[in-house]
Amino acid sequence: MLESTVQPRAEKLTVTDQGLLYNARINRYISLRFPKKCVESDTNIEIRILPFNMEKALLVKEDFRFVYPDLTDFELATDYFDISSDTPSFRRSVSVKIPTGLESFNEENREEMIIMRKDLESGQWYVVESSMKITKTTVSFDTKALGRFIILKAPAKRKLRMKNALPALETKMLKCRREILIFKKMLKKSWNVWVELVKPSQVASVIKKRENDGLTCISQPESVSVDLDGRPEYAVPVIPPASSPEKGLSLTASETEFTNNMESDKADLESTAELFINIYDTDGDVSTSHFSRAAFKKLSRAKSLKKEIEYLEVDDGTDCGGIELSGDIQLVEEGPLNMFFLENHQDNFITFEIEPKETEQEGDIEATIQYHVENTNTSNGLVTKTVMRVCTFTITAEQVADYFWVEPPPEPEVVEEEKNEEVSPESVVAKEMLTQKEAAKVTAEKIREQADTVQRLSAPMRPKQLISREPRVLSGRSLQTLSRLIDEGLTLAVYLDMPDSTITGIGFDALSNGLSLADVTYRILLRWKRSTRVKGDSAVMELANALSSMGRHDIVAILKERHRRNAELTPSCFTSLHGEDEPEDLHDYNPGTVVPMKQFTF
Repeated sequence: MLESTVQPRAEKLTVTDQGLLYNARINRYISLRFPKKCVESDTNIEIRILPFNMEKALLVKEDFRFVYPDLTDFELATDYFDISSDTPSFRRSVSVKIPTGLESFNEENREEMIIMRKDLESGQWYVVESSMKITKTTVSFDTKALGRFIILKAPAKRKLRMKNALPALETKMLKCRREILIFKKMLKKSWNVWVELVKPSQVASVIKKRENDGLTCISQPESVSVDLDGRPEYAVPVIPPASSPEKGLSLTASETEFTNNMESDKADLESTAELFINIYDTDGDVSTSHFSRAAFKKLSRAKSLKKEIEYLEVDDGTDCGGIELSGDIQLVEEGPLNMFFLENHQDNFITFEIEPKETEQEGDIEATIQYHVENTNTSNGLVTKTVMRVCTFTITAEQVADYFWVEPPPEPEVVEEEKNEEVSPESVVAKEMLTQKEAAKVTAEKIREQADTVQRLSAPMRPKQLISREPRVLSGRSLQTLSRLIDEGLTLAVYLDMPDSTITGIGFDALSNGLSLADVTYRILLRWKRSTRVKGDSAVMELANALSSMGRHDIVAILKERHRRNAELTPSCFTSLHGEDEPEDLHDYNPGTVVPMKQFTF
């Protein structure tokens, strides 16, 4: 059997005789204040938060409001807060602050808020009679005993009844209500049965889904007799009296039949006793009072309850029942058929294959499937079985015949005997040559396939990446030569569409450091080359367009020509621009030597 291993997170602390004010890390709205001398020795405290399923609680309230009348006044609840300790009680009151998490728990509803405490050893619930300090998110109170705390909302006049309603609510919330559906799928050579546990609200959708998968539902929910025994201990056993009616009260026909058949209805009254109020005399016996019309109405309601659907109530992570077969069928593979239930699992089902008991069965056969649960008596240890569903269906003679039908063996192929003909030597040689050619063709195809495989496996996985090289006309030496020919560096920066902030920064830097115009132009060209998004030929065209906009068409022609030759810009290629007036230092120009330059960071 699978066991649940998920446990809520716990937070531990130790309290000494000097007291403690502790703010929990597990939830910042939980705090404990232990005054001095509240414990005689060191005491271990453990804090846990257990979720309260409000949706499930409201369903339990609706389904069992007649069995547990106190549940009708329950409205809301917070989560469980387990605060356990080694000491059963403290010498002085401990202040506890826990979160509410709901807007309904506020100062306006103070009278309807009830703090409950559960003794973790005895399991008994108590009402905490203490003044409350209520904020928007928390409730604070004093107590001399720790345990499991929860805050409920209910009418103030029903405050004391909550200690009886909460155990019943806990008991039913631990159970999961499920409906039992049985399906069948009859194929020619395979008979399959599908037993599934579904939520009552999902019965119709599950049946439709399984029918779309080719299954047929053979056991749907139906009205069955409900055993209302096992009432809680706090329920008051009452039996309405069957004596004389009220004076001056004329009975209806149904009420007269009720009075006459009281003895026959006694069993029904006992099984629904908690729905009525007894009247006792001073000796503790039921008094012989007059007939009560209200009791009659409640009895009618009780009888209608006995026709509701009996759902299966199971615990999460446990075996929830077994399946037995009877009739003319049996399991194909012998073994126990037990259902294991997981609440959070989407599908809880078991499927198995059946077959006829007799190998030569003829005609229709009857099959019965029983779903039962086992209950163990805690006093004597005896195990009893309670049948929850009985499903009987008929397997037709045609389906039985299809199951036993054996396919005849295939007829052997008729091989014609070859006629013995005289074989000439020429035909033998021709056949051998043809065989050799076919063998050579097959060998060539295999070699070709092997070569393709080797080529495919040896081919590089990554695509080829083309390495783009920088144009030589944009190299560092080329830009140094070009900067010597252009004095309007800031104007060039504008035509290169550089940001205004960059241009201004370079200008102020040149003024502060005493840079020459050639140095400024060189810095602008380097900054543009590093920041431009275009590369290669596009970058060269962008620089050429900027120079053309400045009117330096002569430089543009030489720039394009040198780029076409993939050569750098040198002082000698600009000789035609100056002729005899060529500057003497054009060939020897090197930024940093003619005009010293300081180191700078771009």
